[in-house]
Amino acid sequence: MKKIICFFLVVFLSVAIYSNFLNSKIEKEKNISLGNALKYLKEQRNEYTKIEDIPKELINATVSIEDKRFFYHLGFDPIAIGRSAYLNIKNKRIMGGGSTITQQLVKNMFLSQDQSYIRKVNEIILSVIMEFKYSKEEILEMYLNEVYFGAGANGIGEAAKIYFNKEVKDLNLSESSFLAGLPQAPSNYNPYNNLKLARKRQARVLESMVRNNHITKEQMDEILNEKLTLTKISYKSSMNKEEKFVKSKLFFFILNIRISLLI
Repeated sequence: MKKIICFFLVVFLSVAIYSNFLNSKIEKEKNISLGNALKYLKEQRNEYTKIEDIPKELINATVSIEDKRFFYHLGFDPIAIGRSAYLNIKNKRIMGGGSTITQQLVKNMFLSQDQSYIRKVNEIILSVIMEFKYSKEEILEMYLNEVYFGAGANGIGEAAKIYFNKEVKDLNLSESSFLAGLPQAPSNYNPYNNLKLARKRQARVLESMVRNNHITKEQMDEILNEKLTLTKISYKSSMNKEEKFVKSKLFFFILNIRISLLI
């Protein structure tokens, strides 16, 4: 019994020391730490939205599609990780997936986007620490204000304005379920480029809400049968940074050719 206690004590101390080192390294490199994450986001976002101004429908939609056991785990989901590990072994490569909302927040704010087991371990350790430092509501608030929704929308405040010209608190169930599906692949699900695919993603969000008893099947069918009214924006404003960069380079390339011909 003493050996078992000593073993877990050594593991606990090792993780504590390593996590402290990891947090210090992140603070040095990115000038941000787990301790000031909430304050940092509030300063960085022009449209920061507090949890009390986020509709329950949006919270339910996000949790249902991204992390249905969010309110019960300690930062990581062993069931989801096990399923992801099985797929990785089966496909003989790192497929990703299995990340909780807390893990996604940690990865986006503190870590790189590379697919490696070392990054995954760091992600889990930092996620557990974050769960002890912040409440579930604070973590969800940070996640929704940090995550990218496509079309230049960083955070739910900008997303509500860009897609529906609304304040977050005024979003309805249809709009909330639509927005909740975008963060998984913002470019692919950009409705200004592919509305059909974006609506299919919304259907998946609604199906997950039905499975988790947040809405009825009748509500889902009603939403899917009604037209979704989006704010009209130009294609230019919906382009991501990479597309804008390529177009600007192409413009100056053509301009230089014309100038050369004139000379």
